[in-house]
Amino acid sequence: MHRPGERIIDGKRLETLWLPPAHPERPTIVMLHEGLGSVAMWKDFPHRIADRTGCGVFVYSRYGHGGSDRLAEKRPVRYMHHEAEIVLPSLLAQAGIERPILLGHSDGASIALIHAGSYPDSPRGLILEAPHVFVEDLSVKSIAEAKAAYLTTDLPRKLGRYHQHVDATFWGWNDIWLDPLFRTWNIESSLDAIRCPVLVIQGEDDEYGTIRQVGAIQARIPCTQVLLLARCGHSPHRDQPEATLDRAADFVAALQRTAPSEAREFPVPVESRYFEDYIPGNVYEYGTITVTEPEIIEFAKQFDPQPMHIDREQAAQSRFGEIVASGWHTVGLAMRLYVDQYLSHVASLASPGVDELRWPHPLRPGDSLRIRVSILEARPSRSKPDRGVVRALLEALNQENQIVLSVVVMSILRRREVIS
Repeated sequence: MHRPGERIIDGKRLETLWLPPAHPERPTIVMLHEGLGSVAMWKDFPHRIADRTGCGVFVYSRYGHGGSDRLAEKRPVRYMHHEAEIVLPSLLAQAGIERPILLGHSDGASIALIHAGSYPDSPRGLILEAPHVFVEDLSVKSIAEAKAAYLTTDLPRKLGRYHQHVDATFWGWNDIWLDPLFRTWNIESSLDAIRCPVLVIQGEDDEYGTIRQVGAIQARIPCTQVLLLARCGHSPHRDQPEATLDRAADFVAALQRTAPSEAREFPVPVESRYFEDYIPGNVYEYGTITVTEPEIIEFAKQFDPQPMHIDREQAAQSRFGEIVASGWHTVGLAMRLYVDQYLSHVASLASPGVDELRWPHPLRPGDSLRIRVSILEARPSRSKPDRGVVRALLEALNQENQIVLSVVVMSILRRREVIS
């Protein structure tokens, strides 16, 4: 059952749609549409993502779009900042939505990034389709072509299916993107404060943005997950719906598995754990270790003597502003907690390796480190029935709940009972 409605936010009437969750304990997905989007233009995608995830889904048309109030003025260069910093927080508060997963497309993805950078504790995760973080020549060229199409084809009629005030909607979007002042628009600085997991879904044939947008996000948020889709343009949920749904649903499920509220006590002591005790979906937290500046410098001098790790003056001039720990020091500290408190002391045989090693935030002097281990998979060996392989997401967090290390670890563990 869906519930269309409306909200008055920032003095404007906004069209909304609410799809209740199949599982009330799951987070809400808030969908943020593209520059010419609306509730209706998402078509059946909100219902499909709700069905796949079991989450509640909240959709709205921004001011000037769809069935919301008509745009009455020219959009300013910082119109997406206003949406992210004023409108969206007010809308979430009025709707009673806490810690949502923001699913944004194009302009909506940019709004999601600005919001997460301004309010790092607000979103649980970001799913970004074709995000923009700066203006490219390709974007301007394609938007200029859209202007010509609007003036010479039946594009107004087609867009009119989704917008009550189609001329105001189109020119509100087109005029600001083609304004010379907008060429300097850039939100890369907003990315540094983002703490939550991020998934970017990008089409290889996107006519409005290149892979440079994805690279800019990865440079500032190193643990960003990326799905690059062939034969896909600017709208992955329309061009490649199944691949987009599959990856988005997996991302949401992983967020559920790694939610801090789900952390529990391991029921079996570390001296007695075997393969059978590592159950997928379980989450455990252990810690803490506090790191000092002398320890950071001592480690780095021996193993990673880069200036930001050993030289106070040069570190002060870096993007970090002070001495920070080598990523390998962070790995070592997290591994000590992992071995001491999580990994079996009687059944651990070896590890075939790790995947997806990332350092989203630096480890600084005085930080207190704890780890969160989320078991992803436990698979018995087909060739050696006395053992199995456990895959787990290992995250190290500081005292501000910032993730300073993220890595998928594989462990080969002896089985307690061998099934013949």
